[in-house]
Amino acid sequence: MKKNSWVILLFTFLTFFSALSHAGHYQDWWWDPQQSGMGFNVGHQGNTVVVAWYNYDEDGKASYLTMAGPLDGAVLKAGLYRGSGPAPGPGYSASQVKQTLVGEASINFRSDTHAQFNYSFDGKKGTIELERFTYATTDITGTWDFVSKNTYLGCDDPRFLKIKLT
Repeated sequence: MKKNSWVILLFTFLTFFSALSHAGHYQDWWWDPQQSGMGFNVGHQGNTVVVAWYNYDEDGKASYLTMAGPLDGAVLKAGLYRGSGPAPGPGYSASQVKQTLVGEASINFRSDTHAQFNYSFDGKKGTIELERFTYATTDITGTWDFVSKNTYLGCDDPRFLKIKLT
């Protein structure tokens, strides 16, 4: 009975921790798979979100626009800025870096995996449906071994605890 109680407690903790670590936290790479080659890097600390949108201008050159501010629920609405300045290396001077307001945008995080980005800048406006950029599968089914070293957990065999997730 003690072993089953421990398994249930551990599974509950892991499930709760996993949900908390992702709920309402949007820091990640985001993109529209239909528009490969551009995307968004979202930084999220506390209630503040910073977004860097990397894309291309009319001449095919790399362009970066940024926005930042507090979340209102799951929505960030802020000015879009274009940065300019010297190239990195010898002679670089931070005093030459300029941020110019070029428009405004909003990003509505509809869930932990989907968002809508609305923009207006330089005479252009539009909407982009975004999703988190995924590197690998999130399927965690299978058998997992949790090893306890130098700690007795009250199990029949204190070295291993097996849980099967399905």
